[in-house]
Amino acid sequence: MSENGGSAREGVAARGDVKIERARTAGGQEGQDQKVRYSVSLGLSRWMAQHGVSLALSSYQSGFLYFIGRNPRGGINIHQTVLPKPMGLYMHGDELIMTGGAHVMRFRNALESGHMVNGLFDVCYVPRVVHVTGGLDAHDVGVDANGEVIFVNTRFNCLATVSGKYSFEEV
Repeated sequence: MSENGGSAREGVAARGDVKIERARTAGGQEGQDQKVRYSVSLGLSRWMAQHGVSLALSSYQSGFLYFIGRNPRGGINIHQTVLPKPMGLYMHGDELIMTGGAHVMRFRNALESGHMVNGLFDVCYVPRVVHVTGGLDAHDVGVDANGEVIFVNTRFNCLATVSGKYSFEEV
C-alpha cells in the first residue's frame, strides 16, 4: 500500500513531512482539542515504501485509532479517528477488527481494488458489524480457523468470543 487506510477528513495540517488529519465527530465538530505531538523516524517513510505497508495502531488513553501511511511527497500521513477506548486490532483480509470500550467492531475496506478516496487513500475502512459486549476491557483480538473473533477478556480473565445472546462466550 502506498497510502494509509481510513476515510479522508477535513482539518488537514502539515508539519514537516508529517501530514496530520484531525478526526471530527458525527456533527462535524473537531474531536477533543488535544495537543498531540508526533515524531517520526527519518527512515520510516522509506521503510514503509520498501515493505509496501501502512500501519494501524490504537491508543485508549487518547481515544484515537491511528492510520499511518505515506503521502504523495514521500512523507508520512497520520489519520486519527475518535473511537470509544480503542484497544486490540487485528487485520484479516480486507477486514480490520477492533476491540474497544464496550464493543467489538468489524470494519471493511469499502474500496474496490485500484480505487482511491480523494486521490490519496487506497483503502477506506468503515464499520460494518458492531457487537456490544459491555465493559469487558477487551484487549488483544484475533480470528480463529473458523473466522470467529477471539479476544482477551481481562475483566473475566479469559479468552472470549462474541455472542448473539450474551455479552460474550468463554472459549
